[in-house]
Amino acid sequence: MMAMKSYIVLVYILCLSAGIKSQNLKVTEINSADFYKNHANLLTNEKVKILDGRTDSMYQIQHIYGAINIDVDLCNASERLKQEATTPVVVVYCTTNRRSSDMVKILSTFYQGKVYLISDGLRGWSNNDLPLFQSSSTMSMQEE
Repeated sequence: MMAMKSYIVLVYILCLSAGIKSQNLKVTEINSADFYKNHANLLTNEKVKILDGRTDSMYQIQHIYGAINIDVDLCNASERLKQEATTPVVVVYCTTNRRSSDMVKILSTFYQGKVYLISDGLRGWSNNDLPLFQSSSTMSMQEE
């Protein structure tokens, strides 16, 4: 019985320490136009990771140059984020904001760097005519 109480106390302490870590996460929620206007240099900085939280098929159609695809809805998303979020700054986005908000929640459990959350997502990025990688099949469909 004493071992069980010790285990419960240990789990409680670990949960508290995880909560303390999550308070260290610095998140800046910013729309795509303001991000590009003020922080476009981050898109080519080797100390910054750009993380796309959408499905692989969505990513293949179009994404921000240099982005790494991590489908946040898959069961291995947390492990993938731990592998990729190794730089002092990460930029997260999805189509609108649901998946990127989920990425921030996961990041808050271990990451202590700076996070830029593109609040209007790839939809806003595209609507603002900001540079995107587009697959050739998407480009040819647009030309028709």
